[in-house]
Amino acid sequence: MTDYAIIYDATTGTQIGNYMGPDGTTAIQTLPPGAIYMLVPVDLWVTPVSIPAVQAHVCTQIDAGADAVASSLITLSPRRVQTAIAIKEECDTYVAGTSTDAKFPFLSALATANGTTLAQEQTTFLTEYAALVPPGALINATAEAAKRKVSAATNLAAIAQASQINWPAVMATLTPASKTTV
Repeated sequence: MTDYAIIYDATTGTQIGNYMGPDGTTAIQTLPPGAIYMLVPVDLWVTPVSIPAVQAHVCTQIDAGADAVASSLITLSPRRVQTAIAIKEECDTYVAGTSTDAKFPFLSALATANGTTLAQEQTTFLTEYAALVPPGALINATAEAAKRKVSAATNLAAIAQASQINWPAVMATLTPASKTTV
């Protein structure tokens, strides 16, 4: 593989040049005083660099970082996400003793598989869901705020600064009760 890097002034964010070399070699290059680099895909390795293209690339990286943090709490497979949405919708409308089971296929299937009632499955799901809301909301809000800052940035240095998220520090702001892993 190959490193593709944009070299820029760390203060002004102005592009100074580009570097291409074997993986990992960008980090060991001697840069001009005050210069720093940003690794980019080959299609962004141009002069002059396209700020909107770099912003879009960095926003994609922010989302990937948020997904990595979220994956330590939940499984992000499309099936699991879609199923959770369907179960949440069923839980929001199910009323024990007054709802017919046929209108709640996911809760009914869970109850059958686990030998429980729909009300028990509703309680179990809503308890797990409630435990994930604070960290999920925090992860999403942090990523979205960073992406907005990146989108507002006008140069490479500002983009790099705006994209920095210290995920362990962010997650440490959660109260102990909201750190449950499900």
